[in-house]
Amino acid sequence: MFADFSWSSFGLDETLIILFNLGNLLAVLAFVLRGPILLRVFAVVGTGMQALFYAFISTGPIMSGVFWKVLMASAAFGFMVVLLRERMGRQFASELRPLAKELRLLNPGQIEKLFRVGELRVAEAERCILSQGTQPDELFYLLEGKATVVKDGRPIDVQSGAFLGEIAFVSDGVATADVLIAPGSTYLAWRIGPLKALLAREDQIDIALRGLINHDLARKVSAQPVGAASAPDVVAG
Repeated sequence: MFADFSWSSFGLDETLIILFNLGNLLAVLAFVLRGPILLRVFAVVGTGMQALFYAFISTGPIMSGVFWKVLMASAAFGFMVVLLRERMGRQFASELRPLAKELRLLNPGQIEKLFRVGELRVAEAERCILSQGTQPDELFYLLEGKATVVKDGRPIDVQSGAFLGEIAFVSDGVATADVLIAPGSTYLAWRIGPLKALLAREDQIDIALRGLINHDLARKVSAQPVGAASAPDVVAG
C-alpha cells in the first residue's frame, strides 16, 4: 500500500494542506489549554500555518484569508507579550515589598497595577485618617510604624501589616472607629473610587485583595482575648 509513497511525491499544495490542517488542530487545542501563555503560542503557530496555506496555494493567494490569519496571529502574539511582561519581576520600593509578598496569588504586573492606584505616604505628625461614624473615601494599609484605633474612647494599638478602614470598604458603610497614625509611620492609601474601578476590571486583583482583607479581619479578631472586645471594636474602621 505504501510501497510507492515518497515525500518527494508531495507537491506544494499537498504540503500546504498538511500545514493548514495542523494549523487548525493547533487552533483547536488553543481553545482547551488553560495556560494563557501556552494557548497563545498554539494560536500564533496555528494561525501562522493557515496564513501560509492561503498565501502560497497554487490557485493564487487568497489575500482575505492571509489578512485575517495574520491579524489573528498578531493579536495573539501581542497579548502574549503583555502577559509575559506582567509576569516579569518588578523592583518594588522596600516599604511595599512585605505587602507584595502577601499578594503572592498575583503576578508582579498585577501587583504593580494595584500599587499604581494607591499613594505611599509617611506621617510627619500624628494624623487622624478615619473618623467614627463618617464614610471614608480611602482604604489604608499600614506598612511600617503604628496606628491607634479609638472606639468609644477605648484605644487599641495596631501594628504594621494591617488594613485600616477595611470594614467601611467592604460594607460601603461608615468607619466604626477613629484611627490615628503615629508619627513616622508609612502607609499606603487608595482612593475608593479608582480602587473599585480597578477591582471591577481585574477579577484576580479583586479576589486577592478581598481575600487578604478577610484574612486580616480574622487575624485581628482571633488575636483578642475571649471577652475582651467585640469584633467591630478590634478592627480598624
